[in-house]
Amino acid sequence: MPAHQVARTYDRPAHICQPARAGRVGRVGGAHAFPLAIGRGRRHNGRMLWRWMVLTLAVWVAAAVVPGIECASWQDLLIAALVLGVLNVFVKPVLRLVSLPVILLTLGLFLLAINALLLLFTAWIVKGFHVASFWSALGGSLVISLVSLLLGVSGRRSRVAYARYPPPRPPPPEPQQGPPPGKGPIIDV
Repeated sequence: MPAHQVARTYDRPAHICQPARAGRVGRVGGAHAFPLAIGRGRRHNGRMLWRWMVLTLAVWVAAAVVPGIECASWQDLLIAALVLGVLNVFVKPVLRLVSLPVILLTLGLFLLAINALLLLFTAWIVKGFHVASFWSALGGSLVISLVSLLLGVSGRRSRVAYARYPPPRPPPPEPQQGPPPGKGPIIDV
């Protein structure tokens, strides 16, 4: 979708909205609501394919570097990366929500354990992909995270950039009560 299409926010009327990078504008009850994630087409599919390839490369590097992680064939490697990607999309947010108190107590270090558990679960699903122990899975999840970080694939990317608006005009001065300054009664002391 071209960048000149308009994304409207909740608090701005339609006539002052500026162009923003987004999908199509959704309507709820006739009012402008939020940009939808529709209409991304080939660009979105290419981005998903790129992320899958980066994850495949990261899993391959983890299998090559970390002892205890083995992959039988390149087809198993592709399937393992696909399964790990699906688990990261659907299962990881639920695990984060359920274990939020532990994540806060460990200052985020428990997220490494969640990644290792997802890698172990991937090895349990894909028969040609083997992870020997939890510690191998922990090392593999660190390697996968580092390779993904180096290749520029992050889990959080905002696709909506809202335009900046000028500050609101100050309210007009209130009318003065009484005579204008310097025109009132003279008090001589």
